[in-house]
Amino acid sequence: FLWGIPYLLIKIAIDDLSPVLVVAGRVAIAAAVLIPVALLRGTLGSLRGHLRVVALISAVHIIGPFLLITYGEQHIT
Repeated sequence: FLWGIPYLLIKIAIDDLSPVLVVAGRVAIAAAVLIPVALLRGTLGSLRGHLRVVALISAVHIIGPFLLITYGEQHIT
C-alpha cells in the first residue's frame, strides 16, 4: 500500500505542475529531511572531496529515474 502512494501523488501533481518541478520538489523535500539527519550523525564528513562523484551519482541514480517516471506518468491513464 505505502509503496504505491508516490506514484498516485505524482499523477495528481503533474496535472498542475511540470514534471521537472515535481521532481525538483520531491528531491528538495528529501534533501531537507535527510541532510540534517546525516549532519547529526556525522556521516557527511567522509564525502568531502568527492562532491563531483556524489553529484553524478545523484543525477544518474536519483534525479534521472524520478524524472523518467514522472514524464511516463503523463502518458498513462
